Amino acid sequence: MEDAAGQSATLLSPCSVALAWLGIWRPPGGRRSGLGLPGAVFIAALDITISSLALVQMLIDRPEDPADFREVFFICSCGVSWSVKVVAFLLQGDRLERMVLSLLDAKTRFPDNGSRVREKYTAMAYTVWRMWQAMPAVTVLLWMADPLLQTIISPPADNATRPLIFWLPVQVHDSPAYEVTYAVEAFFIGTVSETSILMDIFLIILLVYAAGEIAVLNENVARMGLTMQRETAKAQPVESSSEKASMSKTRYVPSGDSPAADVGAGGKGQLPLLDGDDALWDMYSALVTNIRHHQAIIAYINDLEVVLSTSIYILLLTNALNVCLHSFGLVAFVIIVFLQLLAEGATSSTVFKEVISFASFLAQTALFCFFGQLIIDQADRLQFSAFCCDWPDADESFRRSLRIFMARATCPIKVTVGKLVELSRNTFLQALNASYTIFNMLFNLQTSDE
Repeated sequence: MEDAAGQSATLLSPCSVALAWLGIWRPPGGRRSGLGLPGAVFIAALDITISSLALVQMLIDRPEDPADFREVFFICSCGVSWSVKVVAFLLQGDRLERMVLSLLDAKTRFPDNGSRVREKYTAMAYTVWRMWQAMPAVTVLLWMADPLLQTIISPPADNATRPLIFWLPVQVHDSPAYEVTYAVEAFFIGTVSETSILMDIFLIILLVYAAGEIAVLNENVARMGLTMQRETAKAQPVESSSEKASMSKTRYVPSGDSPAADVGAGGKGQLPLLDGDDALWDMYSALVTNIRHHQAIIAYINDLEVVLSTSIYILLLTNALNVCLHSFGLVAFVIIVFLQLLAEGATSSTVFKEVISFASFLAQTALFCFFGQLIIDQADRLQFSAFCCDWPDADESFRRSLRIFMARATCPIKVTVGKLVELSRNTFLQALNASYTIFNMLFNLQTSDE
């Protein structure tokens, strides 16, 4: 099982190693290294604390400046989303471990036969790891450094801003309380945001490999044929007599409704049987293997839906609200650039933070929806791939089984979160439309008040 832990680390990119060190992820066959379970509890407590203090700020000491209120709401919603994500990740640890083991098992049981499809999707997973580490990191660094830049320009007594605006029971405007609070909040935001980024990458990689397995299935189904089976048989090593005997016991009925006879290696039955090295039998065996692969993929997708259901549904909801609110920052940015004005009294750095956050939220929602759509697209190809195989040269039993497989393939394979929202291109467009609708309503209310 230690080898499985190493293979899972290679499969899931360095994000799994970091999550294991934080105590949030337990590799298959291994234990939580580094901080262990107390580290995971500490991070969950940080998320809950940040969201709770921001909520208290909105209820008790609501900021009068709209930009500050948007920032407090942003902190509160992110804290809630992060808390739900961490708790759901911990509760689904056994299911996640089973899913990773199924991916490792699929590489052995269902090879891609030299098509290198899995290599392509592994490279895609590592690309997600590198890119999604960069963009959110810029946003986090900007949130951490912006108050420091403002403090350098003006004394802390006049501009005692902090990385996180939430309620505190004491005044921290004076030195050294301000510096200590700044350092603690910077540590808070750096820890919880990086942990959230790592979990996002982990979950997105699971989506990538789901699409990859369906792509492998498409290739293997389309390549089923007598010529391909003969070439594969030549390339494979000769089986032992015991292996041939076990294969010859699992025969199929070419026609009729009666059950297949249990025929041994050297036995004779009343039904016409194919020899173990017969191309037709190998072709049927390939279909059986592909059907089992399809069943494994469906079980994997069902587990993936359970894992993503709560956390990603909350994430998509909070992202839609934050995209709406940060659109005000985008409007202010346009005003600053083209009209050299400041909107709502917000500083240029504050507006720039909102613009960067706006792009990060869009990218985060787009990533989950894009790879969810990739799963749907690959699943839609299954019927066409089955039609492209060498079925005209097969016997009636193969054709009948292939029709059953094609009928099962008509059921869409998709990832639905919260039992309501499917991860797809249409969902992303609907989220943008909803965000624009809410933004337009708030903007009209504000302009009518003025």
